[in-house]
Amino acid sequence: MTARLFGILALAASFAAAPALAVEWRSTADRALDLLDSGKDARTICMLKKAKEDGTDDRYVADYYNIQQAAGGLPENVSFEQFLNGVSYKLREQLGKDSYDGLSDDELTEAVRTYDGVIFRIFRFLNSNVHQAAAGEVHKALYNYILDNTKNSSTLYSCYKETFVDER
Repeated sequence: MTARLFGILALAASFAAAPALAVEWRSTADRALDLLDSGKDARTICMLKKAKEDGTDDRYVADYYNIQQAAGGLPENVSFEQFLNGVSYKLREQLGKDSYDGLSDDELTEAVRTYDGVIFRIFRFLNSNVHQAAAGEVHKALYNYILDNTKNSSTLYSCYKETFVDER
């Protein structure tokens, strides 16, 4: 399991380091911002606006499978920061993928709403795990990373400061 986790993390890191974006991510963000509902999509709108700000850390933890697999800990030669980078995506890179080209307005709004869904799914998973008797250290560290970043206005997670309750 440890070798598999490390191999998957190495593969994810190679994808994360992909050079040029196929589509200008700002045009996708701007189009989505014009289409989203300010009441229903407040967090998604917040994330897109944050991504457009210079200096914003646009990482979000997204690799559910590898996060689950890390319950027993990380391989000896993998630091938490390496793991975090391997299980995180960058919103700007995701918005720059050419899969957004040619989407209808409805398809685009549904597509960008998935970022909020992913963030919620990961947080729910971590929240349920860290409150167990034998919570794993990696899950605790990810949970703390997310909660700490809800207080950091230069991260996407600051869009969740009113949603994710810090019960530490």
